[in-house]
Amino acid sequence: MRKIRRLCSLAFLSAAVALPAAASPSLPAPEPEVVIGIQFRPLLNTLQAVVDDPLLDGARVGIQVTRMSTGETLFAHQPDLLINPASVTKMFTTAAALCLLHPSYRFKTEVLAQSEASDGVIRGPLYLKGYADPFLVNERLFHLATEIRALDIRRVDGPIILDDSYFDQQRQG
Repeated sequence: MRKIRRLCSLAFLSAAVALPAAASPSLPAPEPEVVIGIQFRPLLNTLQAVVDDPLLDGARVGIQVTRMSTGETLFAHQPDLLINPASVTKMFTTAAALCLLHPSYRFKTEVLAQSEASDGVIRGPLYLKGYADPFLVNERLFHLATEIRALDIRRVDGPIILDDSYFDQQRQG
């Protein structure tokens, strides 16, 4: 039993060492080798086989693999296709957000006016300043309106302006 575990450990270690080397496009693709039921294939061949799989016919698939140290694109298949990210992508995004923002971070949306309400009326514009709250959906906006009404504000005599100045001016996807 120990011998089998040791062989499996060696096979997985070999795979971990072989995969980064196999991902380099400048090396010739070695023939797939089978060791203890594990087939080693270069990463680029594996990715191409995935996107060519008939099970994905009709599916919208976009992939880009980039070498982090140089920015070199190692593999691309419809990399500019605008699609909703897969759940795996959302996991990486969530992990990065938790690292950068901390679990206790709370998004905010500010409601601002140029003057105080008088007799339940705000005269002039009412500003909603957003800070990238991904949970700011219709139901939350309704709740926000309910909170404003609870402050005895019954009317706004002016426009409601959505302030997106928190964001840069480069708009993508």
